[in-house]
Amino acid sequence: MYTSELQRVLHWAVRIEDPTALRSIVDVARAVTPRISFKIAKEADGGYCMSADGTDPHMGCTVKASLYLDAQCVRTDTTGDVAMDGEEPILFYVDCNVIAAFMDSSNLQCMSLELGGWRDSTRMSMRMWDPQQPSQETRISPQTYEVPLNRALNPMEFDMIIEFDVSTLRDFLKKAGKFHAEDVQVEVYVRKIHGQEQSMVRLVGTGETPFELCCCNETLRCDDGILQVRAANDYEGEHGIFAPLPEHLVCSNTFPLGYMTNFVRTAAVRMLPARVKTGLPIMFEYTLGDTRSNIRLFIAPRETDA
Repeated sequence: MYTSELQRVLHWAVRIEDPTALRSIVDVARAVTPRISFKIAKEADGGYCMSADGTDPHMGCTVKASLYLDAQCVRTDTTGDVAMDGEEPILFYVDCNVIAAFMDSSNLQCMSLELGGWRDSTRMSMRMWDPQQPSQETRISPQTYEVPLNRALNPMEFDMIIEFDVSTLRDFLKKAGKFHAEDVQVEVYVRKIHGQEQSMVRLVGTGETPFELCCCNETLRCDDGILQVRAANDYEGEHGIFAPLPEHLVCSNTFPLGYMTNFVRTAAVRMLPARVKTGLPIMFEYTLGDTRSNIRLFIAPRETDA
């Protein structure tokens, strides 16, 4: 008779009614690193947050995500269901490709997902089913690994936000790759004309044949003083592309093309904001439905720009 971990009583479990946000996190993570660590902890408001961390083996890119759960986490043992109040957070470290393969479904938004774990086991439990078809479900018990030490990022004070049109950025990165570019130089120029502040975002794929994309737009100052510029084809002003002068340059960094390509390929948004400052990593961020749930990707600049 076949027996497995899946037949044992779970020590903890969490149910997610719509796993699409979790799938987005896993897709972004596996573009950066083969494994990702998760932590499930109770928040002050009584809800639960699943946070995710992953860093590529070369330490050039880090992904961080937060997913607030509608479902409650429970601990299950021989005495019954015990709430997580006062308990340590749940931690597990898994293979991104295994999780993504299990969640590969054309109607994922209609599925329910349960994650769980057993006492003193190096494996975890995953079950997925369609609530409209309760007579069928799929299961897997993937291997878990020792959770690595969490590498805290240094505080970063960005002074600018670039809003990228995702389709335009994808097209640029794809063409830059065809020109055998290895890096992307990101430059922002700002000038004043007729009392208005105008920006130009210039992306350069640095390879055998440099390939450029320039986007002009008006600027916007946020309440905290951060400059907001747009890299999108939606400028309605009379002044278009202008010749960049050194005195107009307000930000310049160079980043590896591969990291940006892999991340933008999976971004499930139309406009993608990125926080930048000369000498600092670029931070892409977008929300996952709930404004409290988000994905952040940090890409370190080339050392020559640090």
